[in-house]
Amino acid sequence: MSGRKLEDRLANKIEGLYGLREASDRISLEYGCHVMKDFKPIGKYRRKDYSGKLQETTIKKIYENATAIWKPRIIEQIEKLKKETNSFDELMERLALEGYQIKRGKYLSIKPYGKERFTRLHKLGDEYSEEALRQFFKDKKKGSYVKQLKAVNGYKGRSKYSDSYVEQANNSKLAMELSSKGQQVGKEYPKYYNSRYKEFLRYKELAKSLDFMSAEKIFSYEDLAEKIEAVELELAEREAEYEKQKSIVRTFEENEPFAHTYIETYNAYMLYKEQVEKFGEENITISEDVQKHLTVKENLNDAELQEVREFIRGCGQEKREANRQYSYITYLHSKLTDYDKLRSRALEMNGYIKGMNFGIKMIDEKRSTDEYYCVKLPYTKKYVYLNKNCVTWKEHGVRATMYLIDDETYELYNEDNQKIGEVSGDQLEQISNEEKEEVKEYYASLKVEV
Repeated sequence: MSGRKLEDRLANKIEGLYGLREASDRISLEYGCHVMKDFKPIGKYRRKDYSGKLQETTIKKIYENATAIWKPRIIEQIEKLKKETNSFDELMERLALEGYQIKRGKYLSIKPYGKERFTRLHKLGDEYSEEALRQFFKDKKKGSYVKQLKAVNGYKGRSKYSDSYVEQANNSKLAMELSSKGQQVGKEYPKYYNSRYKEFLRYKELAKSLDFMSAEKIFSYEDLAEKIEAVELELAEREAEYEKQKSIVRTFEENEPFAHTYIETYNAYMLYKEQVEKFGEENITISEDVQKHLTVKENLNDAELQEVREFIRGCGQEKREANRQYSYITYLHSKLTDYDKLRSRALEMNGYIKGMNFGIKMIDEKRSTDEYYCVKLPYTKKYVYLNKNCVTWKEHGVRATMYLIDDETYELYNEDNQKIGEVSGDQLEQISNEEKEEVKEYYASLKVEV
């Protein structure tokens, strides 16, 4: 009404997102509605020592813990926006629109909503410093990185499977070279900069896949399927062994605190025994440490000092073995993730369309077979059977993606495994999205009634 322009940047504390929230909370209180509390600030940590007293960690430790949690998120957001922006200033503007606070000074710092402290850009890694990011956008405009690309013909002829990767990689390289030649001096081509950079990332991914395939001796889709099956079998065996090892460790850990208390109070107990021999039991007061020792000694079946030491040593060995097994399981999960990236690309190259993501809890294990997963469609009570070769894992055993053929028919089943219809591949996601909207509308109506 005053004619003044609204300062609607999200980070503005008066008229932006924060100001909007403050006004919303105030109105909610007036009408008796629920007001969300702030999340607990990340970066404040307390820990208990063995005596039960609270100890504050050092400022450095707090900072390291908080930074370690947020760094990957900030990096992921910057990498995403690097594909869509054409200058350092535009990148900063987009980060601000995403709710990040930017602080300029000797070192440029960034802070997402919910984080307590700012993080300097260069602390994220050398490639994320202000200087490096500005250079990145210069190179992005010039396309200078295109000249550094090398042809991947060395793989050609190994198999039809690898030849298709080589062909796509070289097509990407050619497309980038041609887009660079077509530019006129003094003119800006923002859309082409971004398209070319995405093509560059695609080329790098293809070349990386070829290196991986060569190292793993994967020359056909059948080779890949065999590798995945072999690692999955090994993973199942290793996880079964790890469960047994964890059971052994848990048995040790039940008595480990008693063993440590035994060692800590042993000298006090031996001194008590000497005094009893000299002055008689009735003339010696039992101290707290001696009483602790007598209690834990009874819990450990009157074990001797050497036996307790061997028990503690054995406990350490079993824990180390459990850690070793867990490390190897993590390695196998990582390997399967790499294999699944190859399978995703192979499916896309053969006409499959990337479908919905789903979690492992949406797989009905009882109805699944060696060949098929029985998957519940998100937000519905409908199930579909998917060939396991058409499912890839983003995070093995946690999150997966279904790959579909649009015009292929998929049968739908209810909770009792009765067939209730047939749909095409592109309709599966549509069914899920329609149910999702109904759920959202239902909960929205509940809020209105309140």
